[in-house]
Amino acid sequence: NRATTPLWGWVGLVTPADTLGGRLALLAGLALFSLGMSGLERLLGLNALLEELIATGPVVELARIDPVPAALIAGLAYAVLRTGGAEELLFRGLIYKRLIAWFGEGPANITQSLLFTLIHNGLVQAALPDAPLWLHADIFVRVFVYSWVLGWYMERRDNGSLLMPWICHSTLNFLTFLSFLLP
Repeated sequence: NRATTPLWGWVGLVTPADTLGGRLALLAGLALFSLGMSGLERLLGLNALLEELIATGPVVELARIDPVPAALIAGLAYAVLRTGGAEELLFRGLIYKRLIAWFGEGPANITQSLLFTLIHNGLVQAALPDAPLWLHADIFVRVFVYSWVLGWYMERRDNGSLLMPWICHSTLNFLTFLSFLLP
């Protein structure tokens, strides 16, 4: 009930409830999915355009900061605060929580996942206006699955807490950053 729930609880800033094993299983499952998608992209020869797409983003500029420890701090701050934190607070904190209140968890999770995915596909379109349809399909599947799993986990396993979606999102973005920083 919004009238009796403090703002931090209303947006998912609550104590997580899942076990360490559950959290590790989530991270491992998302990592395996990501590795599987990356392997399929490489097998199909699609990874060059994905690398070009990522190279259009701010992670490349952050990776050019010298010395390397400063770049690591900048990249980590960007991944944790700017992308992971801000996007999770907006999509799975504010939007998803309101959608759950209005429509229930199942429809809300599908809706927030679609919104999150469409925003990311819009960013792809802005960065690479001539991107082929397969790239949009690849990004759609990857981002939708991540988003849906994080929404499901948050509500079903972790007391509605944003902690693990934030950690997973930040980790994925930081690993993308590291791929440009490290030789």
